Amino acid sequence: MIEKALGGVFKVVTAEAAANPAFARRLEDALGKFAEDYVERRKAESAVANFHPFIAFRNETPEGFRKQVGKFSAPELRLVVAKHHLDPSGVLKARATKKALVEHIVTAAEKRAARDAKLFEY
Repeated sequence: MIEKALGGVFKVVTAEAAANPAFARRLEDALGKFAEDYVERRKAESAVANFHPFIAFRNETPEGFRKQVGKFSAPELRLVVAKHHLDPSGVLKARATKKALVEHIVTAAEKRAARDAKLFEY
């Protein structure tokens, strides 16, 4: 059912693009923008694929960890926050600065390390 509906939609879109050059140009621009965003996201994902903030914090000094996190770009830091669920309450805004993202990640890692130390205290 959905295949038939999508096939009909694509036929209408291609017919309109063939008949209307302005529509075709806008469609091409929108698809190009989507492709650029996708490529950027894939690059950011590959840059932070092996980075785990809690493990990195444990293996580094706090200053070294801050420097390590500071090397990432803002989109990469947003992916780290999303991937490791570092903002469950949604405190960070979509347009948070790189500095705010670094501070948030460092603070979250410090809190996690303190919590883990208490958990395994006998």
